[in-house]
Amino acid sequence: MAAPGRTHRYPGIRSDSDLHTFGYRFKPWTTAPIASAAEILKYMGDVIEENDLAPHIRYQHTHHLGEVVERGKPLTIEAIRTDTGEKRFASPPTSSGCARAITATPKAIRRSGRTWPDFKGPIVHPQKWPEDLDYKNKRVVVIGSGATAATLIPAMANDCAHVTMLQRSPTYFRTGRNAIEIAESCAQLQVDETWIHEITRRKILFDQDAFTRKTFEEPEAAKKDLLSAVEAYLGTDYDIATHFTPKYRPWRQRIAFIPDGDLFQGIKSGKASVVTDEIDRFTEKGILLKSGKELEADIIVTATGFNLSRQRRHRIRDRRQAARFRRHRDLSRHDVHRRAQPGLGVRLFPRQLDAARRPRRRLRLPAAQPHEAKSARRR
Repeated sequence: MAAPGRTHRYPGIRSDSDLHTFGYRFKPWTTAPIASAAEILKYMGDVIEENDLAPHIRYQHTHHLGEVVERGKPLTIEAIRTDTGEKRFASPPTSSGCARAITATPKAIRRSGRTWPDFKGPIVHPQKWPEDLDYKNKRVVVIGSGATAATLIPAMANDCAHVTMLQRSPTYFRTGRNAIEIAESCAQLQVDETWIHEITRRKILFDQDAFTRKTFEEPEAAKKDLLSAVEAYLGTDYDIATHFTPKYRPWRQRIAFIPDGDLFQGIKSGKASVVTDEIDRFTEKGILLKSGKELEADIIVTATGFNLSRQRRHRIRDRRQAARFRRHRDLSRHDVHRRAQPGLGVRLFPRQLDAARRPRRRLRLPAAQPHEAKSARRR
């Protein structure tokens, strides 16, 4: 794996899904569900130290090639050290979950003509955030309205002169307390942490399933709930129809969670704002929009997402392995959308796909005793 801390160091970086989901069962997550990067790194460090995993982890390595030669034989992985360029080969004990790797590269903004060189200030992508970037008292335009933009803007708002979120079209957001009430109640009752983890996970899955069903069965009601939560922060005078009401029904795209409504609090305070328009071109002063308005900026942040792709090509010569990967690759979007965790790279991870396809585990009751079965038949 690549050395930690080399990418994704933008202000306010945090998880965009709850850590009760991503935490390990043998080490339950016990604090706020949406956690900062520092909290996650500490948690992972504790997991590695407590389970003596350090000898099995290779930092500063990039995966180069994987090859399954024959069924039953291990996967050969070629890796390159990023600091020395040295090639290394390894055969991990289990190859079924390692046959594909991903790499994330910044998604380019569609543009025509000579637009990028016109802007004189820095253009930054969150994945490659410069350590020496000074945005204090600067005008910042963040292009995009996904989870990254929603994280960046409230973290920068108090230090910048102003932050503008520029979006081509609105997106849905969910908001709420950065806490799970049932986990807090169980902790107050001094319930064992392992039990709290299992109870909380089941509650989260239950709530997520209920909301997802509602978006399909009662889309207008789900839409009203989402927009009402935004209105509670911004007030009835704010133009929610323009900036926070998408044309599609909820859950057609991933819905980002805004803990404690921090994005909306920044907008309400006037330190941040939202502009819904399309980019015509970049100018020396900022961005010229198709409406004719010019957004002046000292810094432009392109929070436009990532392109996920496999690192090089993986030669799979075993027929069963090849068939298995084709089956995962061809999994319909509807199936992924309904049954897998939103935002997960499900097409790239066979094990997660297996879990998504696996039927739900049902509670098994003890078998009835013979006398109980006879009395039941009499009734």
